[in-house]
Amino acid sequence: MERPTWSNKLEYHLSLFSCVIGLSSSWRFPYLALENGGAPFIYSFLFLFVIVGIPLVFLDLAWGQYSNLAPVQAFKVVPVLQGAGICILILSSAVLIYFGTVSYYLLLYLSSSFAEPFPWTNCNNEWNTDACNSVFVPSCNDTFTSSNITNLNDTVISNDTIISNVTTAFTTAVTAVFTTTTAQPLCSINDTKVSSSPIEYWNYLSSNDDICSGFSNKNMSDTLFGSATTTQIILSPAIIFGIFIGVRAFLSVLALAKHVNFTGKVSYLFSTFPFAVSIMMLVRCLTLENALPALLHLFVPTSFQQFAEPKLWKDAMSQVFLSLMTTWGGLLTWSSYNKFYNKFHIDASVLIVTVPFISIISAVSMFCVVGHLAHVKETDILTVMESVKGPMSPLVLLTEALSTMWGYKVPWSIIVFATMFLSSIATQLPCLECILSSLSDTFLVLRKLWIRDIIMVLVVIGCMCIYYLIPCLYQGVGMKIIELCDTFLFTFAFILLALVLLFMICYAFGFQLLGTNTKAMTRNACLTSKFWLVMWGFLTPLVLLACMVYIVYGIIVDGVESLSPSMSDDNRFVWCHVITWILIGALLLILVVVTIVHVLRSPGIFSEKLKHAFSAQPARMAASSSSHGALMSNGMGGRNSPGNGHLFMGGYASHRDGDEVLVDDDIVTSV
Repeated sequence: MERPTWSNKLEYHLSLFSCVIGLSSSWRFPYLALENGGAPFIYSFLFLFVIVGIPLVFLDLAWGQYSNLAPVQAFKVVPVLQGAGICILILSSAVLIYFGTVSYYLLLYLSSSFAEPFPWTNCNNEWNTDACNSVFVPSCNDTFTSSNITNLNDTVISNDTIISNVTTAFTTAVTAVFTTTTAQPLCSINDTKVSSSPIEYWNYLSSNDDICSGFSNKNMSDTLFGSATTTQIILSPAIIFGIFIGVRAFLSVLALAKHVNFTGKVSYLFSTFPFAVSIMMLVRCLTLENALPALLHLFVPTSFQQFAEPKLWKDAMSQVFLSLMTTWGGLLTWSSYNKFYNKFHIDASVLIVTVPFISIISAVSMFCVVGHLAHVKETDILTVMESVKGPMSPLVLLTEALSTMWGYKVPWSIIVFATMFLSSIATQLPCLECILSSLSDTFLVLRKLWIRDIIMVLVVIGCMCIYYLIPCLYQGVGMKIIELCDTFLFTFAFILLALVLLFMICYAFGFQLLGTNTKAMTRNACLTSKFWLVMWGFLTPLVLLACMVYIVYGIIVDGVESLSPSMSDDNRFVWCHVITWILIGALLLILVVVTIVHVLRSPGIFSEKLKHAFSAQPARMAASSSSHGALMSNGMGGRNSPGNGHLFMGGYASHRDGDEVLVDDDIVTSV
C-alpha cells in the first residue's frame, strides 16, 4: 500500500510554521505570560523549552519517521507502549476541542467587528459601568474617617487623666492610637482593578456567550451589540457565522483530503498571511503612547520569589508541549509522512527557532497594550495586568489596540480576527491528521482514500458541532472547557505520557538501536552521541518528574484552585477538578490495562512474560505489516535482508527507497 509523503521540504516546513504561528503562540503564550507576571513565565518557558522540549522534539521526529505510522500503531513494536499510543490519540482529540473552543470566541469577536462603531469602543452601552471612562482611583476604607479622628482627639483632650497625670495620659493615648491604627488603616485599596470599554465588553460577552440559544438573528445581534444599541450593523451575525464556519469546514477538508499532500498546499496561506498580520500588530502596539515601559515586566523579573509558584511551572510546561506539538501526536504523525532518508534534525530547527521567536513577538504586542492602557488610566502596569488577565486577555488587549488603529478601523479589525480565526485551522490540522491516520493505520479498509474521505468529513463536522454548537447553545460551556484543560489536565497528561515514552523507548526499545536507526535515516551520527542518552534517559525525565511533584505539592498546600486560570466566578466550572482527576485516572487505567493484557498474553513463565512485553518484538511489526499486505524489510522478509531484525518499519511500500545495507559496528540493517 502506497503511503503519501510530503511533496517537498518547503511545504513541510511551512506546515510546521503555520502551526507555530497559530493559537498556541499568538493566543495561549501571551495569555499565560500575563497570567504569570510576564518575565517569570518567559524564563521558565525557555528553561523547560531547552531541557524538555528540544529532546522530545527530536524523539518525536525520529520515532515518527522511523515507524512510518501514526501513534496508535507506531509504538506496537514494544507491546506495552501501545497503551501510550491510545492515550496520545485521546489527548490529541482533547487538544483539538480545546483550540476549537478558543476559535469560537474568535468568531464572536469577528462577528462584532462587522459594526460601526465597535461595541467595545465606547462606554454608552447597557453593560458599561461608571468606571468605564474614568481613570483609576483607589477606593479607601471609610471606617477610620476624619470625623472619627476629630472625635478621638476630643476624647483625648477632654480626658481628666491628661490634666492630672501626664504619664497616665501618655500611656492611654499611645495605647489608643496604636490599637486603632493597627485595626483600621487610614486608607486601603479595596479594588485593585481598572476598567475600560474592551474589558467591560468581555465581561458582558463571557456571561452571554450562548448567542444561539434564541435561534434568531435578532437575539444574536442583541447579544453582540446590545438591545438598545445605535451601532450600525454592517453584516448580520448569523450570516457571518455561516460564512466563516463554512470556510473553516472547506479548508479543513481540503487540507486533509489526501493525507498531507494538500496540507502543504494550504500552508502557504496559513503561514504567510498570519505572520504578516502579526508583524503589523506588533508595529501598531509598539507605537502606542507610553507602551514600552510595560516591556520591563515582560523581560525583567521583580523578584526571585515569582519563580516559586507551582502554577508558573505548570503553565510553562503545558505551553512547551502544545507549542512544539510533541507528546500529543501532532509532530509524530506529520513526521511519519517523511521519507525514510530525511534529515529530520534540520526539520527540528524550524520549530526550535520559530516557536520562541513568534511566542515572544506575540507577548511583546500584548504587553505594549498593557503599558498604553496603564498610561490612559493613570495607574501602574501591575494593576492593568491584574485587571485583564484571564484566558481571553489577548482578545481584550487586541480590541484595545484595534480601537486606536489608523484611519477607518472596521477593515483592520476584520482582517486581524479573520486571520486569527483561519490560522486556528492550522493549529488543529495536526490533531485531525493524528486521528485520521491512527484510524487508517489500524483498520485496513480505511486505507482506501474514498472511505478515509468520508470518515474525515464526519470527524470534521462532529468536532465542529462540539466546539461551536454546544458553546453557542449553553452559556459558559466554552470557558469551562478551557478551564478544564488549563487547570492541570494538559500538564499532568503530557508529563505522564512523556515519562512513559522516554523510559520505554530508551530502556525497552534501546538507546543504541534508536541511535543506529536515526543514523541510518539522517546519514548523521549526531543522535548516537551519549549526550542524547543523558537527555532522554536521565535529565529530561528528572525535570518532568520534579515539575509533577512540585505541582502536586502546590495542590496540597494551596489547593487545586491555585492552579486554575483567572476568570469570573460566574464562569467557574464546579466539577472541573473532579472531571480532571477522572480523565487523568482514565489515561492511567488505559496504560495499566494494556500493560497487563500484553504481559498476560506473552509466552513463557512470568519473568519471561515481563521481558517479552517490555522489549522490542520484531514479530509484532512483521505480523502487523503482513496482515495489511505490506512490504517488510530489515530482516523481516525484505530482499537482501541479513535477517537480524534490528529495524522495523510500517507496512507501506513508499517508505522503502530501494535496497541498501547500512553497517554500524556490529549491527547490520537492511533498508
